[in-house]
Amino acid sequence: MRKDAIEKLNEIDWEKIASFGLTNDEEPTNLINMLNYNQKGILVTLGTLVEQMVNHICKSSDLGIEKNLINNMEKLKESGAIPEAQLIAMHSIRKARNEKLHGKNEIKDVESYVLGNLLLFVDVTKWFLENYVNM
Repeated sequence: MRKDAIEKLNEIDWEKIASFGLTNDEEPTNLINMLNYNQKGILVTLGTLVEQMVNHICKSSDLGIEKNLINNMEKLKESGAIPEAQLIAMHSIRKARNEKLHGKNEIKDVESYVLGNLLLFVDVTKWFLENYVNM
């Protein structure tokens, strides 16, 4: 699963994301390195990147941006600005970040949990690039 996640991560056009201001073009290397030494930290990074995407979509859709990520995601849902599948994936990543930052529950299979969220992130990012960067 790790090899598949790394391959998919490398499919993302990180240069476009970096030029868009969401991250830098070294992000895939950073995430891959984090798989080896800070798997749970990846969840925070992915959640932050998803939050930046949500804020951009809200702004682009003239929905305004609130401080609370879940409120912004609800706006996107209500407006139809984002497909439900992408919104569900974003919520999963948001929950994973919150669990890492605030949760008290121990994740039993950390690597599978992290890799699953990483794969969701790849799908969300590809959708974002197609719909908001490559316009």
